[in-house]
Amino acid sequence: MWAYCSVFLLIISCSNKGVGPAPTNPPPAYKPPVVSSAFAKGADISWVTQMESSGYKFYDKKGKQQDLFALMKSLGFNSIRLRAWVNPTDGWCNTNDLISKALRAKAAGMKIMIDFHYSDSWADPGKQNKQHYMIIQ
Repeated sequence: MWAYCSVFLLIISCSNKGVGPAPTNPPPAYKPPVVSSAFAKGADISWVTQMESSGYKFYDKKGKQQDLFALMKSLGFNSIRLRAWVNPTDGWCNTNDLISKALRAKAAGMKIMIDFHYSDSWADPGKQNKQHYMIIQ
C-alpha cells in the first residue's frame, strides 16, 4: 500500500497540469499617464531654509550639487507648499522666511500654496495656541 501512495504522490508532485505556457512576449513598457499642466505636482518644503542654514545640500542623480528648487523643477515638480506661522520663537516659517522661499519658487517658475497655521508650532486638537494677527511687510 505504501508503494501505491508513494507512486501517487510522485505523480501528483511531478504533474505540470495547471501551469500555463511560458510567456512569448515581454510585457509592454510602462507609459506614465498624461497629466494636465494644471495638475499640481509638488511637496511641502517649508524647512528648506532651516536645513540649508544647518549645512544640508541637495544633489541630482549624478551627484552634482543643485539648488533644491532647480532640482525639484528638473524632476517635474511644478508646485510647492509653504507653512506660515505667526511669530515662531526660532524664526523659521515666519513672514520673512516664507517670502524668501516664495520668491525662490517664483523664480523657478513654480506655483505656491501657503498653508496658514493658527499656532506658532505644530498644532493638534489638544494644542491650538491661536495667534491673533500676522504682519506682512
